[in-house]
Amino acid sequence: KHLLHNKKYIYFCIFCFLIAFLGSSLATTLNLYQIGALNFSESNVLTISYINMAGATAGFWLGGWISDKYSHDRLFKISTLVITFFLICFTFTRHFPVSYMLTTALIAFLINTWISAMHIGISGEAMHVVDERDKSFGISMSFMQMALGTSVSSILCMKFLDLYQGRTYLLMNLKFNHYEVLLA
Repeated sequence: KHLLHNKKYIYFCIFCFLIAFLGSSLATTLNLYQIGALNFSESNVLTISYINMAGATAGFWLGGWISDKYSHDRLFKISTLVITFFLICFTFTRHFPVSYMLTTALIAFLINTWISAMHIGISGEAMHVVDERDKSFGISMSFMQMALGTSVSSILCMKFLDLYQGRTYLLMNLKFNHYEVLLA
């Protein structure tokens, strides 16, 4: 009852849902992209997975540093812009004049760094926007919104990949496959 009157909290829950909706299926989609579009071997995909973990580790440190030095709000804004930029870079990976492995490794490291940093910001902001009397329930509800966003995203990504498998699209003489369209 109290939480419904807290506009900051409601906006925060919407943000949590949208971030999970837009980014939760990203790791799986990128793995499929590496196999289906970039023709990576299993060892290449594993190498990128290890690079993802290194990026995530760096991101927790970076997120904590930005949150402590500036604010959770600034961390959200920066993370959202940086992650969007790197997703666009992933979309154009096949069109860069550099090895796919090098490009993918660099972008994967950076995007996972910022995703982990954003999770630090989400945790800190959840503590900030919920009143003390509603802390446990409020934080649980915000994380439930993330789980809901993940579920909806997974279902829609699965359906998209099923319906558009094998299709290609043209944009200014550049050919994009269905994985790249989904990432965009």
